[in-house]
Amino acid sequence: MLPPAADAVQGQRAGVVTRTAVMVVDAAVVAGIVGVMYLVWAIVRFMRHPVDFAWPAVSYGTVVVAAGITCVLYLTVTWSATGRSVGKRLFGLRLVGHDGERVHLIRAFLRSITCVGFPMLLYWAAVSSQNRSIQDLVVRTSVIYDWRSRGHAVRPPGAVGRVPTGSVGDAAGPAVDVAPAVADEPDDGHPEALPRLDGE
Repeated sequence: MLPPAADAVQGQRAGVVTRTAVMVVDAAVVAGIVGVMYLVWAIVRFMRHPVDFAWPAVSYGTVVVAAGITCVLYLTVTWSATGRSVGKRLFGLRLVGHDGERVHLIRAFLRSITCVGFPMLLYWAAVSSQNRSIQDLVVRTSVIYDWRSRGHAVRPPGAVGRVPTGSVGDAAGPAVDVAPAVADEPDDGHPEALPRLDGE
């Protein structure tokens, strides 16, 4: 059961302030991952040369490249798996496709590249009437409020197409068409005769 304030915005697209806070958290997570990688490298060097050990010297360009690659991989994996990075999970957000379904690997990868390479384009959401960034418009995604982890399908406003039968996140089930299937019948209303099988 969600609090009334949370339930009121459930499924709505998140604004630029919340998304900025998510970016700060995710940047801290990536920085932590890169820091751990550096420590592992230093430990390996120490084990190989304990006597003349020195901390590895790393250029600014190397740090930027390593952080960028790490960020792309981190966002791709978390978005394609559950739609939630650490920051999105902390603030109750989820990345979904235009129809409310889970974002698959290729789309998550393309969005992560554009977010890391052109982060300022995310602030198009500040002037967009739909709270969507340039990346969302290009890759056809939405960032919505979604505190529920499973068992509830949540679709962004104006979503069209298919509705997930399970959650859009951690345990997404198969999707079904919105329009029910209608059996073909002749115009006169009588059932159509089935074709005869061989030997009948």
